[in-house]
Amino acid sequence: MKYNVKFLSLAIEDKKEIKAYLSKFYPEKPDYRRMLVDNYIVLYRVIEAEKNVDIIRILRASWDLPKHL
Repeated sequence: MKYNVKFLSLAIEDKKEIKAYLSKFYPEKPDYRRMLVDNYIVLYRVIEAEKNVDIIRILRASWDLPKHL
């Protein structure tokens, strides 16, 4: 079953704040994306040409992120 995902205005603001916070811990890489899942940060990249999503890292958000990246 396919669902559409819609980000409402408060969620968009939350996403911007999270991005600003996370950018303090590691350099921005244009092809990397981040997703928060519970207490974890999932780093991944989408390869459109291959229709693949590569999971780069799954890290606990409370860890010292620069040490693990």
